[in-house]
Amino acid sequence: MQNRYQPGGAVAQHTACLIREGWKPRLPDVIHGTDHRPLVVGRSLFDYADEVSAAVPASCRRTGRCRECVVEVRQGADHLSPRTEPEFYLRGSFRLACQAVVEDVEDDIEFSIIKRKIRILGASGDPPTRLDPVVTADDLAVRYAGQPIDLRREHVLGLAIDIGTTTVVVQLVDLLTGAVLAARALENPQRFGGSDVMNRISYDALHEGELQRAVVAAIHIASDADRMGGLAAHVARIVRRRHPSPVLPDEVVGQFSEMGGLAVDLAEDAASVILDGDPVRASRIRDDDER
Repeated sequence: MQNRYQPGGAVAQHTACLIREGWKPRLPDVIHGTDHRPLVVGRSLFDYADEVSAAVPASCRRTGRCRECVVEVRQGADHLSPRTEPEFYLRGSFRLACQAVVEDVEDDIEFSIIKRKIRILGASGDPPTRLDPVVTADDLAVRYAGQPIDLRREHVLGLAIDIGTTTVVVQLVDLLTGAVLAARALENPQRFGGSDVMNRISYDALHEGELQRAVVAAIHIASDADRMGGLAAHVARIVRRRHPSPVLPDEVVGQFSEMGGLAVDLAEDAASVILDGDPVRASRIRDDDER
């Protein structure tokens, strides 16, 4: 009896008929979230992560030594290369993105990046009793290197910024006591210049100033986002207190609704610019914001 999958079989004939009518079989993909990319033998999962702008932590030029680029392979692990020596400590479906290479294109491969919670490691105990800051204060003025820069106020505050390979930590410091009043951390956006310090030094020699602008912009964005979150929470509290009564008079509801829609559009455009790095679109956002 003829196998229906063999040439001339029922399934094979049906497939041939569909192809003649224009149907094309779906080829296997590499999948990350909602992004799909065609499978190519010899490419690593790190290559695909770069292609979809997914940030994979790494600091060893993709040799596997740093063991930072851990991903979870959710589907198609059998179609990847065997584990290498740097991966022997991993178990189950976890792989190093730089070591997991596509070996065949028979089925989809899906992976996700392990999200690490950023932790800020601070000094334990009290700050040092002897401080020697460049910014000082007396009864009359705040001074920088002895020169007056502002009137004396109740607090003299400064920002301490630690730019690490993968993380930027910003601390608000009382310059008179050395106490850390607040701290925030964000992922270092300089990854496009290389995953380690030496690569970034080489990048800066060719593209002077870009890495500095990236980290300064990221700090401003984080600050703005923090303020926006605080404002949103404040508005929500007001609405809850006045419920079920309206917060706004009827005559201004339309204007506030339009302003809210514009703010949402600007925020979505800003997110796209951060992911895509499109300078033309960034300039358009600036113009729209000024209007």
